[in-house]
Amino acid sequence: MATLTICNLDDTVKPALRERAARHGVSMEEARVLLRRSVSETDGNETPKPPSETFYDRIMALRES
Repeated sequence: MATLTICNLDDTVKPALRERAARHGVSMEEARVLLRRSVSETDGNETPKPPSETFYDRIMALRES
């Protein structure tokens, strides 16, 4: 299994991920799930991603939900 280090992450992203995970009753494993979904052909609900949607767009949308 690979390790990923993300540099220069916006200061609000990690706490937002931690809070989202807590709301869903999971650990920071949620970040791995979000990353996996962002690169898959579908979003987990079998809905195709819009072709113009970027990884950043998906993370920002998740922060807002």
